[in-house]
Amino acid sequence: MPVQPTTIYDYKEPYAPLIALLTSHLPFSGPLLRRIQHHLLHPSPTAQILATFPPSTTAALQPPRPWMVFYVDIYRGLETQCWLYSSLEREVKFSTKEQLADDRLSELNTTPENEDKARSQLLGLLSYIRTEMLPPYISWRASQTDTKKFNNLDHQLLAHPPSAVLVGSLHSGLFALLTKLDSGGVSSEFPRIKILRGGTFPNIKYLFRCPIYQPQKDSSISSGSNSSSLPPGYRFCDRHGRQGVPRQHLGLVISHTNIPRLEETLAQMPSVALYYNSTEADRTQTNGGKQAQDIEQPIAWCFLGSDASLCTLHVEPEHRGKGLAMLVAKEAMRRGMGVKGGFGQDDEAGLAMSLGDVEKWVFADVAVENAASRRAMEKIGGEMGWTVNWAAIELFPDVYI
Repeated sequence: MPVQPTTIYDYKEPYAPLIALLTSHLPFSGPLLRRIQHHLLHPSPTAQILATFPPSTTAALQPPRPWMVFYVDIYRGLETQCWLYSSLEREVKFSTKEQLADDRLSELNTTPENEDKARSQLLGLLSYIRTEMLPPYISWRASQTDTKKFNNLDHQLLAHPPSAVLVGSLHSGLFALLTKLDSGGVSSEFPRIKILRGGTFPNIKYLFRCPIYQPQKDSSISSGSNSSSLPPGYRFCDRHGRQGVPRQHLGLVISHTNIPRLEETLAQMPSVALYYNSTEADRTQTNGGKQAQDIEQPIAWCFLGSDASLCTLHVEPEHRGKGLAMLVAKEAMRRGMGVKGGFGQDDEAGLAMSLGDVEKWVFADVAVENAASRRAMEKIGGEMGWTVNWAAIELFPDVYI
């Protein structure tokens, strides 16, 4: 008899018990927790928070283990559409350099019975997406005239088909459970899935504690800039005092990354732009005989993603070798985790970062083979956590429809 997917529950308010549960599993639950916190401040009408256990108003939520929580918004198109966390992840030790040197990725440390339960929960998610989410999404896509969010640029990763869901920051141990469903490496009682993309370039999850980016004794985080540590001539604001990456430069940011991102998504993220005093930066341009003020272009930038992960960190080549990447990254973390950041520290509804979240964890994902970026993360102060994958996954169309 085929193994049935686990029942999936649509989670509605109150969210406080769920937030408290995920907070108790930090730092392992961090990317999903931050994604949900960001969603509560910037709600998407097409997103759903799901779980393998029913909603509860009980403050001390204690679902049977193992359990999973999901955030899904398949209307993100090319971008990451799903984050998830399994309680099994907390039982895994952090990766070491020696393990990664031997090409050993993070694995679950649990029983075969719990592995089967986790597979059933993952299949429950895929089944829910295919039956409840995909039909209206595909109809909606067919009605759209603006297809930018469905088509990657030439320098970006290939798009996945609408019948698949792009799962991001997926623990390599959970990814391994899914690959066996793709390859037939488990009992035929389990349905088969198809992994269209993922696993080829695993990433290391780096963790940053609050003292890394906010070393002051006063734990309150200002919304101002921390320009005093910059080399002479550099500043965290344009010549008009404006901070962050302005909307008109989001296209520039997108042109420097192979990760598909939409301008509207970047506009919701806390960001840092670094400028340099130079003759070229102060020039004006003429248009039709009229002099117009030139828009100053940043020479470095960084965003803190909706899952509190550093993203699109970039320094122009002529300004490298001065330690600017570290300063820009720390400033992005500091601003993003501040009271005016993207994760609700000043939220009156109690959905902000819990008082128990003393570390205020921030993250970064770096490809295992990217030695230069790994050194940069470690220089900033990042701790090596575990390995993750991004995977476009499709449940075969004749299964559970």
